[in-house]
Amino acid sequence: MKKNLMAVLVGVLLTLLSLSLIEVYYRAFVPPKAEVFAFVPSTPVEVPEARLSAELISQIQGDPIMKWRSLGSAYEGEYNAKVVDVSKQGPLGCCVLQGFFAPPGKVHSRAYTKHRDLLYDVHFTFDQRSRRITPEVSHARNALLAFGDSYTLGEGVNDEESFPYVLGTYRASTQVYNLGLMGGSANQTLYEVTKLPEKRLPDLPDQEVTAIYTFMVDHLERLICRSLCLTAQGMWRLNQPFYSLKNGRPYFEGAFSDRKVLNSFYTWFHQSAIVQGTGMVLPPQFTQEHFDFFATMMVEIRDVLKTKYPKLKFYVVMYPGSSDPYGSDLTAACKKRGLNVLNYASVDITGLAQKRERIAGEGHPSPIAHMILARLLNRDLPQ
Repeated sequence: MKKNLMAVLVGVLLTLLSLSLIEVYYRAFVPPKAEVFAFVPSTPVEVPEARLSAELISQIQGDPIMKWRSLGSAYEGEYNAKVVDVSKQGPLGCCVLQGFFAPPGKVHSRAYTKHRDLLYDVHFTFDQRSRRITPEVSHARNALLAFGDSYTLGEGVNDEESFPYVLGTYRASTQVYNLGLMGGSANQTLYEVTKLPEKRLPDLPDQEVTAIYTFMVDHLERLICRSLCLTAQGMWRLNQPFYSLKNGRPYFEGAFSDRKVLNSFYTWFHQSAIVQGTGMVLPPQFTQEHFDFFATMMVEIRDVLKTKYPKLKFYVVMYPGSSDPYGSDLTAACKKRGLNVLNYASVDITGLAQKRERIAGEGHPSPIAHMILARLLNRDLPQ
């Protein structure tokens, strides 16, 4: 008995010693990995909305915005990690938990590399409800509400280059509203429509309303706030609204920063050089549970909006190329709950944009990408 106990103790000590030596090695010789996403390949699904006709491709290629060129270094499939440290001028952020949104009026926004090379220099204009401007329609027959994050808001592009604005130019009888938020998420959108509807939602009595929520891959991070939230790159996500599921419905718990015990554990976990060197994250990957949670959030957003807009049609949009590798799984989870989905995840936006779908050195969608998405939506959404 004593021999067995001694063997166990020796094994534990040797394990701890090994981990300590590995920790010392990683601290001395292995630099921390940059923030990573939990990419788990999903089975591609052929969807009608991902097919492009020759006519649509011709329209895209012939659009004047295709002449756009990025100010930063050439984009070759991955933007230069050395220049993602950008600084911005202008109060573009929002904090829905405090009811703060970008102020009405014009904002001049610039982004630079850490060496002060200019990446973009654009203007934002916000209306009285802190919505980025879109073409005004004097006698609109219907309305379109575009929810999402900076991909919807249009970080890095001018007012008239964001996809909600471009979409508005294609639809003479539709008033489009840009409700995108910097750092937006399903959590922020649900909080906004339930707790702060008077802040930004338009009053549209008796109008037919189409609402879209545009998803990109980081929205899963923002949905559950994994351990990455306690790293330097992810701390901003702690200010997102925190929802759990109770009785099958989203339940507001406060902010992610309120998860004191779990956040303390995540902080301790990411102090390890082994964790930093290997890029480990908890939980290590997104699962069906997370896809179902996202779909449940979308259902709640749709149902809340429907109480305000009885003639609502609601769509979840998978952003071209930025929804993979989860586009198919999320689409299935959403459709299972009766949601309309436009799955553009497999659209070859890199090829269509001739490798200029992102702002070089910064990473957000370029004016070309915004135009392509606007054309896809104009084709597929009800008129």
